[in-house]
Amino acid sequence: MDIRSLCASAAQSRHELAASTAAQRSEAVDFIADALMHQQDAILNANSADLSAATQLSASLRDRLTLNPERVQLMAADLRRVAELPDPLGEVMEQRVLDNGLRLSRRRVPVGTLAVVYEARPNVTTDIAALALRSGNALVLRGGKETRLSNAALLACVHAGMSKAGLPTTAVVALPGETRSEVDQLLTMHESIDLLIPRGGQALQDHCRRHAQMAVVFGGIGICHLYWAPSADADRSLAVIANAKVQRPTVCNALDTVLLHRD
Repeated sequence: MDIRSLCASAAQSRHELAASTAAQRSEAVDFIADALMHQQDAILNANSADLSAATQLSASLRDRLTLNPERVQLMAADLRRVAELPDPLGEVMEQRVLDNGLRLSRRRVPVGTLAVVYEARPNVTTDIAALALRSGNALVLRGGKETRLSNAALLACVHAGMSKAGLPTTAVVALPGETRSEVDQLLTMHESIDLLIPRGGQALQDHCRRHAQMAVVFGGIGICHLYWAPSADADRSLAVIANAKVQRPTVCNALDTVLLHRD
């Protein structure tokens, strides 16, 4: 299926997904977590093949790409936490009665169809899918070519969970991730994509800012600072600093800079 057809497929499924129940969407995410654990060997084999092909990656990028049993278990645990979140849809944010008696309210509803472009982080595949499902949004994924096989194995788990919960699997699709031209094509799919979210470095964000034909939300690109004041508890501060950096130094939200107060 070509890129236009994939995007159209997701867009056509957004209404069915938006009309699904909160229980269905929550169950789907739980079922995806189950599938990750049941298909752990297949996921790790696919990831091993990706790693074997990624001979030119830096050590930090290889670490982001690497999956192991512990990381798969953490991915599943993250999904279960998402499944337990309150349902975001239908919440009344504001309401009032106009002078003519008309009742006006502002409610949370799905955006529609999201597209997310990201790099060599296979765990993002399931994270984004879970958040999209819980919020009732269809999704088009475009991961990095380095994670192509890993992402395919993870997408199979996503579809298994969605199918078991009675949700249309066409609501979450992925581009092949083989060429950079896919991103350029995706940026023109304004008739199908309502919102684009690029997760990557400054070059990717600048490219999307210049060429996207739909609304774009940009994520952070790092610059993670911590400010320490003299009034802070020293032991607790050291524990926070160590956790923010040492837990996993290669990820984009690892601590970059500690600012110390000086009188």
